[in-house]
Amino acid sequence: MTEISFLGIKINFNSGELSVFGYKFRILTLVLIYILYLITFGHVLCSCCTMGLGEIREYFDNVDPNCKGVLCKKTE
Repeated sequence: MTEISFLGIKINFNSGELSVFGYKFRILTLVLIYILYLITFGHVLCSCCTMGLGEIREYFDNVDPNCKGVLCKKTE
């Protein structure tokens, strides 16, 4: 079994190609594009954070674990 075909999508394991409706893509290239996408997405998502790691840790240390709401502060 070197080829899988389903709904116009063909995967050839011998050549490492993926064919979608006649367009051929190399699987390794798609994996590299996906990894770059994840790195870019993580950078864009985290770039708006203005708090440092110490401030975030301090904030979550003061959260009451028994609270039913969202991020309730501990009452001392």
